[in-house]
Amino acid sequence: MGEEIQWDPEAIAYIRARGERYPAAEGIEPEWTQEVMADVDLLALEPDPKSRLGASRFIGRSPSAGG
Repeated sequence: MGEEIQWDPEAIAYIRARGERYPAAEGIEPEWTQEVMADVDLLALEPDPKSRLGASRFIGRSPSAGG
């Protein structure tokens, strides 16, 4: 998709602490999200069917994250 994601400091802290909120989850580094957006096999759900707010979900590969 080639989109650039802009993270504010509060949002960065939130995604990095994801593992503290959800069992078996891990924190996410902002750089990984940019790699996902550059994945040629990116899956975009717009809007995400599970979102109550109409948010989007992007599923892709981040080499830095090990996936």
